Amino acid sequence: MIQRRRISILVPLSNVTMEYEMPLMTPSGVSFHFSRIPVTETTEGQLSNIINYIPEKSKLLAHTKVDVICFGCTSGSFVEGRNYDKK
Repeated sequence: MIQRRRISILVPLSNVTMEYEMPLMTPSGVSFHFSRIPVTETTEGQLSNIINYIPEKSKLLAHTKVDVICFGCTSGSFVEGRNYDKK
């Protein structure tokens, strides 16, 4: 098997689908590396606080020499409104 790409994904603790589903949708040779963010409830407060974990978790995932780091939390990506992604 040829190693094509390494993709890392940051997911909330409660996410139990991405680790199963992502490999099913990709070609062989793509590997996934996950890290969990301690969000235990889908409340506006916890989702707004999620951004504080991104730098630390990204640094840990970077040690696996991934090609890209993704954020796998739909509600956490838009809880602060338009242009939150730029923050």
